[in-house]
Amino acid sequence: MGQTAPVLSRFRPCLRAATAVLERVKPTFCEATRLLPLVTGLAVDLTRSRMELLAENAFLRQQLIVVSRKVKRPAVRSHERGLPVLRAGLVS
Repeated sequence: MGQTAPVLSRFRPCLRAATAVLERVKPTFCEATRLLPLVTGLAVDLTRSRMELLAENAFLRQQLIVVSRKVKRPAVRSHERGLPVLRAGLVS
């Protein structure tokens, strides 16, 4: 146990330097990874057909209509349950 203390004390300056570098890089890394889903989503949307985008837009609008109802827990009607099935048939 006494022999490990000198070895660890040699690595302490390296660990401090690595920690300092990570603290400087962290904000840039966090900003880059925050934008990653937006960029990948845009790339996927650019490869979709107009019909697929319109179907997804209609589906999302229907979800907003259901959520915006004035009751605490909105009941999903039978025709609203069929919309995801219809959308799945339109989009590959």
